[in-house]
Amino acid sequence: MSNWDLEIEAAASEGDKMDETVIAQPDESLQLEDLKKEKAKAKSAFTKTRHSLLQILEEDFPDREEIKVIQKKLINAEEKAMDIMGNLYDKYKHRNDIQNVMKTTKEMEKIEEEFTDAENECRDYLIESKVASSVGSSVSRISKRDNVNSENKVESKHVTAEKEVKPEFEQTTKEENKNKQLKSELGSDMWKQLKRVSIPIFKGNKRNYQSWKAAFLACIDQAPATKEYKLLQLRQYVEGEALQVIENLGHSAVAYDAAKERLERKYGGQRRQITLYIEELENFKPMREGIAKDIEHFADLLI
Repeated sequence: MSNWDLEIEAAASEGDKMDETVIAQPDESLQLEDLKKEKAKAKSAFTKTRHSLLQILEEDFPDREEIKVIQKKLINAEEKAMDIMGNLYDKYKHRNDIQNVMKTTKEMEKIEEEFTDAENECRDYLIESKVASSVGSSVSRISKRDNVNSENKVESKHVTAEKEVKPEFEQTTKEENKNKQLKSELGSDMWKQLKRVSIPIFKGNKRNYQSWKAAFLACIDQAPATKEYKLLQLRQYVEGEALQVIENLGHSAVAYDAAKERLERKYGGQRRQITLYIEELENFKPMREGIAKDIEHFADLLI
């Protein structure tokens, strides 16, 4: 092959590369424009849903079931908007577009703030109505109890007193035996009873995120290892939806930081804690009269 032929082939190869570059740029720009359109729709849906929830909460007697339905819609709308803006954030960061990175960050912070405010109002109302409901049911049970025959009360107290009276010597002996058994177990085979700290597999359940995060940070993130190695470890401890969140990030130190950011953005933050708190409050069963644990549990929810 002559030098002339080699020059022609090199020029053709260079032309192909230029064509690929020209083609790739419009595709990337189109993806960016599509994300912008999706962001606008998602933000609009979030704003409408948020206003609907706030309007219901302003009514004199809001319907609890309707509140819960719209609250779920608000959570879904917020998650969708944050996911889209998170993808935009990653695109801008990859292009080193600092101005749009800062702009997108502010938009995400505003969405999170508005969501948190709405959830706080929702939480306050649900707490007030839950307290009123629990107090009402307690009063009803007290009224029924007062109508019970006094002879049954005396009999109940007598039985309870008999159960509480136990020989002091017998109780002391049992406690001593338990202590001896415990000391023997700990003294003879203590190390076998200590379990290694294990990191659970996180599959995207928001309720498990904080505990999983704490275990991962303590065992892997703070370990004296490279970020590339930590990223490999991170991928071993996530599955399902959580794994999809951090896919296609590569295997660099930057990818490790980006993976942690994405997981925190989707599953962490104050808004998640508020949402889980409201769910726990809604699932709380009416307090049973005379059951101290029920009262303590309900008090813990209100703190």
